[in-house]
Amino acid sequence: MSFLKVYLLNLNLFEPDDDGDAQEDEYQHHSNIVATRVYLLSLGVLLISVAFILWLNTETIIVTLHHPTMIEFKSMPPDAQCSCSRISIPYGEFISLHSSFHQVCSSDFVSDRWMKAVSIDMASLSYDPTDFRYVGGAQFQALAGFCYLSKTSAINSITSLDMNTYISTQVLSESVIRSQIQSTLDQFRSTAPNSLKYRLDIIGQMNKQFISGLQRNFYLQYRTDDVDPYILIDSVSYESIGEYVCDCFGFVDCYTSANIYNNTSQILLLKVPGIVTGCLPVNSMMYSTLECFYNQTCVDILASYFPTNDTFNALKLDENSRFDVNSMVKSIVDSMMVEEWTINVSYSKYYDECAPNLCTYSQVKRRDMRFILTKLLGLLGGLTLVLSFIIPSIIRFLRQPRNTLPTPKVPLHARLNQYKTLLKKVVIELNLFQQQSSNDRQVYYQRIATRIYICMLISSLTVLATYTLLSVSIYHETEFKPTSSKYIELEQKYPSSLSCQCSVISIPYSTFITMHPQFHQACSSDLVTYEWLEYTFAIGDDSYYYLGDYRLYAGSQFQTLVVFCSQAEQVVTNALDAFIQTQFVNSHVISPQIFESQFQSLIKNWQFTTTSQLLRIVKLILATTHGNGLTSGHLNIDFILDPITRKTKMMPQTYDNCSCALKESCRETMSISEYNFITNDFNIIFDIPNFFVGCFLIDSFFASTLECFYNRSCMVEIDKYMYMSQEESFHFTPLNPNLNSPNETIESLVNKLMVDYWVSNTSFTSYYEACAPLTCTYDYERRMDLFLVITTIVSIFGGLSLGLKFLLLIILQLIEYIMSGVSYATLMSFIKTFFICRDERQTTRHLHFVLIVITLSIVYLISTFTHRLVNIQVQKPSLSTYEDLAKRFPSSLQCPCSDVSMEYESFLTIEPRFHQVCSSDFVSDRWIVYLYGEGDLIERFSPTDFRYSASAQFQLLASLCRFSQGAINDTLMQLVTSDFMNANLLSVQSLNERIQSTIDEFKATIPSSYVSTLTIVRETTGSNMLLSSLITNWVIDTPTTIVHESKVHMKPLMYGECSCGVSSKCVQPSRNMHVGCYALEALLQSTLHCFYDQNCTDPTNNFQAMNVSSLGLNHFSVNATIESIVNQLMVEEYSSTIFYEKYFDQCKPSSCIYSYNDRSSVIDGITYLIGLYGGLMIVCRAVAVTIVRLLWHRTTKVTPIAI
Repeated sequence: MSFLKVYLLNLNLFEPDDDGDAQEDEYQHHSNIVATRVYLLSLGVLLISVAFILWLNTETIIVTLHHPTMIEFKSMPPDAQCSCSRISIPYGEFISLHSSFHQVCSSDFVSDRWMKAVSIDMASLSYDPTDFRYVGGAQFQALAGFCYLSKTSAINSITSLDMNTYISTQVLSESVIRSQIQSTLDQFRSTAPNSLKYRLDIIGQMNKQFISGLQRNFYLQYRTDDVDPYILIDSVSYESIGEYVCDCFGFVDCYTSANIYNNTSQILLLKVPGIVTGCLPVNSMMYSTLECFYNQTCVDILASYFPTNDTFNALKLDENSRFDVNSMVKSIVDSMMVEEWTINVSYSKYYDECAPNLCTYSQVKRRDMRFILTKLLGLLGGLTLVLSFIIPSIIRFLRQPRNTLPTPKVPLHARLNQYKTLLKKVVIELNLFQQQSSNDRQVYYQRIATRIYICMLISSLTVLATYTLLSVSIYHETEFKPTSSKYIELEQKYPSSLSCQCSVISIPYSTFITMHPQFHQACSSDLVTYEWLEYTFAIGDDSYYYLGDYRLYAGSQFQTLVVFCSQAEQVVTNALDAFIQTQFVNSHVISPQIFESQFQSLIKNWQFTTTSQLLRIVKLILATTHGNGLTSGHLNIDFILDPITRKTKMMPQTYDNCSCALKESCRETMSISEYNFITNDFNIIFDIPNFFVGCFLIDSFFASTLECFYNRSCMVEIDKYMYMSQEESFHFTPLNPNLNSPNETIESLVNKLMVDYWVSNTSFTSYYEACAPLTCTYDYERRMDLFLVITTIVSIFGGLSLGLKFLLLIILQLIEYIMSGVSYATLMSFIKTFFICRDERQTTRHLHFVLIVITLSIVYLISTFTHRLVNIQVQKPSLSTYEDLAKRFPSSLQCPCSDVSMEYESFLTIEPRFHQVCSSDFVSDRWIVYLYGEGDLIERFSPTDFRYSASAQFQLLASLCRFSQGAINDTLMQLVTSDFMNANLLSVQSLNERIQSTIDEFKATIPSSYVSTLTIVRETTGSNMLLSSLITNWVIDTPTTIVHESKVHMKPLMYGECSCGVSSKCVQPSRNMHVGCYALEALLQSTLHCFYDQNCTDPTNNFQAMNVSSLGLNHFSVNATIESIVNQLMVEEYSSTIFYEKYFDQCKPSSCIYSYNDRSSVIDGITYLIGLYGGLMIVCRAVAVTIVRLLWHRTTKVTPIAI
């Protein structure tokens, strides 16, 4: 210990070399010892300070992980970017959704056994409108239909959802996925039942104009007050439970309690609990409850009134059911009869389908020990040189004795000359390589070497320092609780790396979207008030009216306007409620540009979809209505009673030589007329401008305008002839022509869902505040910190100084040998001395040299094979440049689009190819007229002969073709004019995958929506047993003796063993097609195989058969049923073309950024080695001295010998 103390007290690092000329006196010795202590203390403090500062300093590193597992992904920070190898994933791949239905849907009361029990021969019953036995079969067909529709709608909705694609370019966390899926499913569970409810409502309202074969809304009555007996149609009235009389002419929801009476005495035998009967079975069942069917006694009593010996089990009371025993069937149907939705989301399946191939994330951490030690080692050499030069000079200056003698004043110019002379002498005589025994020649070369050393040191240091100063590194910054304005500022500066994680990841649209419609003024005008309807419905009982008289049908037309206004408001309200309650789920803030583009596009698409759906449904209903020939009173048929044959025929009406049997659009202008008893004809007083009546109320209503009702004079003129004329007190307000065009057809209004315009607004600030990010992180490149730059330059200085000095010393030694005329052998001998260790000093030098070389080699190899992430930015890349980069750097390449939204049609074309029947002769007017022939089909053919209903079936087929083509083309137009959103340019493969996903989703969802509507039309038409004017389901059983005001008796037709009074789907084959209760049902069960054969179709070749040779290219086979073709909206295939060049031009990337792992550059390696060299010289010197002394002393140890 005392030895160490003495060593430290006498330690002198600045003692002159033994080879030098300088001699150290006592004063200098003491100064050097003091300088040594200050030097060591300063060096230690500086190194410790630098080490501490480096430890506090952080660095940002980019971590890259290839093909990470789900566990590895979950351990990554929230801002990790993991690109999916599959960007579009069908929901069905990772979620499962199941529904359980109300128990009635699996009970005896929707079984065939129950239907047979309650559907009995119509002829065996009395005709009391309220007898449950007469209408019970139809109402339970409706209930079974509700179950079927609910299950079908649920299955179709789930299938559509499963086929919808979830699009994500990046892997999302499990919490985000579950939130997004939950939001999607919540919306699904609200919209799916609403869709069924809405369709049932609109179909129910449109069905009210048609006569039911049960005659529960309108009844046929014989009249004999003319020369020949005729049939009059009148409406049925019901005294409801509240003693309010409701007439089916104006309303469809009239009902009263369902009773069972004695057939002969009309004594009430049973009032069926909960069941009501009314205008139509479907509506009556809606307003019924199932309370009787939860009671076994009630079920048994009810069954006893029907001719059956079967027993039926009552429903079970279930406390866990969401529905009460007394719940109306309507409330159950409004919920799609679903008791419970079962949902399962598998995040692992989602992750496997996404299959990320690369994850990158930035990591901020403190400098590791290797970096700190490397920097300290590099600083050691530079600090040693700097401190060893500065500290002794300062100490000598401070300890220099003060001259107490006065110094003479020297003029400034003389002092400057002295300094100039001194500086010149120093520059000329400066010799950093001077040795003790140097001759003039050696001194000359040493001075030259000094100048070379200084120049090389300054130039090399300047170059490497400049390179260091210009070098950039990636830095990771965090902004805490940034405001929206701060976020926008950061987003503009760092658009590619800014990431702000939301503290609330699920935000309802209502938070940042406000939207409301402005409906057409007619929907809030006097024209939809109860007073106006009462005014227009009022007609005189003893008056004669022309078929097209305004007073006869104006009430129905305006009631239709009320229905469409009401339906439009209901649709908009429900859709808007569902839309604004939709959750926007995102874990990170989206940029204002993407926010605005995305939601403006979303709102536009939603508005288009919402406003167009009503008219499409109505058009489908109209197509099936006309095809089935449903009876709309005297508007489309006229009852002709043949007094000789005693047969009653339904003959089609004609309007201006247009037959309702061939055209559903036949119509004429409504007018005010008066009956001329002299001529027995009607005289037209005046026409109502552009207000029509025709075969079907809806068709003529759609073609009409409200032109007259913008004009008070026109309304007052009509009032003169109204039954409830107001004359001078006329107070109904006309529409304002300044708000809307009077010439706009009602069809165009309905096409816009009666909406004039939308008022919508999106607020990014509201969205941002709801998202409430606690932190925002971003990466950016900048030059190194000043502290690191200084430490690096000092390290480089130390290494350069020692390295250049060592190199020049060797050169000087070689010059000395050459100038001294040393022989080759002597030179080789000198070189060999480097490898000979004669003494401790020589050994130390050689070991020092070896350690330096080995250490530098190892460090260089390590630095060479150390990878670093290099980010490259390419400005305004061309398509060829992008394609080249995409091939070389597919995982890291990112090219932000300058325009994040573009219309699909700017780079995509989609063309549907329809079934060839839709462009064949068999949907032409010529073919239909040919089939209809001379008319009077009932006299020429039997209803079971295909020729009887052939014209109707092919009219229906033509309508379905037109509807399918219109629906597909309109929806495709909506698709291609909608915005394609993408923040970054997609590769060819990714774009193709995403577009194909969109097309697949389109093909899956669009047909199912219309097929669902068609199914509802079929079920409600059949359950209501609506009368077909084709006389294919019900016929009039004309009695032998016709009694005045007696009711017409109708009986259902039979097809095989199937009665149209039991099932509307009765069909039988006829002439390679089918016939049945309804033309639609018969058509759908038929195939078109005959129409591929010219001989089967038309041997005369007037009509060309379809091309059988093209079947190989078709989706549908010859034997495909028409139903299967209609279920695909008659589409054989879709052909799409993506123009990637146009897509690239629309995206217009201003720059592309890609990164790759690269080894350190040569300059980095050289700079690194130079920085370490100075410190390594000192450390290796110390190590070499220690090793040599230990080994040398051990080998030269003296062993004592005993004497």
